[in-house]
Amino acid sequence: MNFKTKIIRTFFTLFLLSFNIHIGLCDSETMTDTSEIVRIGGINQYVNSKYYNKASPILLFIHGGPGRSLIGSANTFNDELVKKFIVVHWDQRKSGKTEELNSGNVDLSLDLLISDTYEIVSFLLEKYSKRKIYLVSHSWGSEIAFPFVSMYPDLIHAFIPISPVINQHENTRLTVSMLKSWAKSKNDSLAISELETIKIPLEEQNDLYLQQKWLFIHNGEEFASKEDFREIYYKWMKIWFPLVLEASKKNLFEKVSVLKCPVFFIEGNGDKQEIHLLTKKYFNYLEAEIKKFYWFTDSGHTVFNTEPEKLQNVIIEISESLESYKN
Repeated sequence: MNFKTKIIRTFFTLFLLSFNIHIGLCDSETMTDTSEIVRIGGINQYVNSKYYNKASPILLFIHGGPGRSLIGSANTFNDELVKKFIVVHWDQRKSGKTEELNSGNVDLSLDLLISDTYEIVSFLLEKYSKRKIYLVSHSWGSEIAFPFVSMYPDLIHAFIPISPVINQHENTRLTVSMLKSWAKSKNDSLAISELETIKIPLEEQNDLYLQQKWLFIHNGEEFASKEDFREIYYKWMKIWFPLVLEASKKNLFEKVSVLKCPVFFIEGNGDKQEIHLLTKKYFNYLEAEIKKFYWFTDSGHTVFNTEPEKLQNVIIEISESLESYKN
């Protein structure tokens, strides 16, 4: 080997070494933020992934609403999670950026959304060369997530339902009862008269509209008092009300009695509403390989808004405890 060839090979070796070090630094010090359009269920669907280390486990969020994307607010409760997981947010069909990508109407059903969930999970497992994921659902997202986890437990490291919907009919009864007491304590004649018209179980759009209107107002959401709220909410119900009725036909006590994977419930009870006790009752009823319940005493329904640091710490604690359990 002549001197020139030796110099070239030495340079090439040093280049490869520096390249590999650079990749290592990317994994540990630079966050990867990837947004992509994935073909799921015959339509284009929007997926965002953030991580520091590609070797980390996948953490997929199933947002609630229905139709309420979490991507716009995710940075407020993901900053620590991305250091430990590949954090994935997916806008479901008729939601967020996925809605913007598609035109035309498709009849929505729980089976369709569960099928979409299977496709997105399969896509992520293949893309990142994993066997399982951590799955987090919020609120109405539990209507999709519980059946999915029940059907595909072998794809789940752990399931983490946050503020799950356990029984829509009972939720409505408890919520309306609470709102009636609140309206009377405020001597709000309009609230009292409108709440008295709600029929339970919900079968008409106006009943759901009035319940949600006064719940938002009760929670201090000023937009629900504005003149355009009714129009906005009816536009939402045109898409989602049939699916809400479908989901309400059976409660989780009837749908899912056993989960063959670890499950960790997160429930905010800072507002002291009876509805939270229903979640604890279902937790006690549910059979699971491993299960644990976390109360968030400074939160209500949206714990990621009120206690984002604690939420992230709990999710990281769950993953670490499962690693210890395996070892």
